[in-house]
Amino acid sequence: MAKKGGIQGYTVQEAQNVSMGQAGVAYLSDGDPYTPPTGSVVVAIQAIDDCTFETDTASESTNYASPAAAHSSGGDAMGALTIPSGVTIYGRFTSVHMTSSCKAILYLG
Repeated sequence: MAKKGGIQGYTVQEAQNVSMGQAGVAYLSDGDPYTPPTGSVVVAIQAIDDCTFETDTASESTNYASPAAAHSSGGDAMGALTIPSGVTIYGRFTSVHMTSSCKAILYLG
């Protein structure tokens, strides 16, 4: 479902489907890093158990106008962040690495 040029290459309907993870899912349960297939990113992470990020999780770079904004352009800032069981977070992750006790569903877009 990946198209050249990013999400701008999709129709409105296709873009909505991609943003909701309808390009596929992966199940994370062993503590190994996960890298989505070429042309895809992880758009949502749903924690089944409490999940803690390792420091090498990578999100796509984002530039924000305000340097005071509490946003990050990389996953290193998410190291040791815990997603409680049952919570879903959204973003554009190019790789996901959680501790070995994590069980999560990764939605691709």
